Amino acid sequence: MVNFITKQSADTVQNLRRTTQRRSVSATGAQSKYFSKTKDELIEGTAIILANFSENYTCIMQDAIQSVHWKKEQVTIHPFLAYVKDTANDELKPILICVISDHLVHDSITFWTFQKVIDQDLIKEVIQIKYIKYFSDGSSAQYKNFKLYKSLSP
Repeated sequence: MVNFITKQSADTVQNLRRTTQRRSVSATGAQSKYFSKTKDELIEGTAIILANFSENYTCIMQDAIQSVHWKKEQVTIHPFLAYVKDTANDELKPILICVISDHLVHDSITFWTFQKVIDQDLIKEVIQIKYIKYFSDGSSAQYKNFKLYKSLSP
């Protein structure tokens, strides 16, 4: 019988875990600093939008008839938080936005569709917006993939 786990390899695994954790903490800290800096230096005409991951929720109705109990519909809820510069008092203005949809798939195309709606609504509310910077919680299925390059085209 061959034993592949040695004292040396166990130490290597622990060292790899420590190194990976340090890099993760370092990256998280750098991302947090970048977001804070971007938010602090936000100028008129630019918006920051935080996109949180979407979740499915089951809808229930109080005092519903019994047949409704066995057929519960679900919706996707995708929250967003936008920051814009309020030129009247030179402060950041938060704008809460939430997309509620009966489309239950959480992929990049769904996010892109939500993003188009969010962008259009935000530009209607704050006419001077020319640039939008998105920040996310990092869900690779929704945000970090090649399919979102589609959003760069008009």
